[in-house]
Amino acid sequence: MNYRRYGHGKKIYIESHINPVPVPMPFSAKQYIHSMTGNAMDDYFLNQEEPAKSCLLALRSIILQQHVSVTAIWSYGMPTYCFKGKRFCYLWVHKKLKQPYIGIIDGNKMEHPALLQESRSRMKILLIDPEKDLPVKTINAILKKAISLLPQ
Repeated sequence: MNYRRYGHGKKIYIESHINPVPVPMPFSAKQYIHSMTGNAMDDYFLNQEEPAKSCLLALRSIILQQHVSVTAIWSYGMPTYCFKGKRFCYLWVHKKLKQPYIGIIDGNKMEHPALLQESRSRMKILLIDPEKDLPVKTINAILKKAISLLPQ
């Protein structure tokens, strides 16, 4: 994915091929400089082992297709997705189960049978079995709900 960064000081704007309209991002310039240099996000996806790698790439695509205002950033050492500058989910691989998952940032405000709380207080996760077909309808429903919970 090609991103274009511009701005100065604490106001950083990022633009992607999916989102041609610049979206102001409320994060520090340091986070963006780190996120877009060295291709940390691309390296994250490319360094995963199959079948998790293909699954994560498909999940990234599904997330970015939710809305034109969804952008990807590298935050807290993981690919994180924002809607109009507000974080709503991230991608990671479960350490014990070795399965990819979508972490919903404000998952504690959502009720869905597929979401797991585990020992997290704020976030819930949607575990994805990379050996099976993606539950696209479930993923879309959860992502739409997560976006709707963001302050507008």
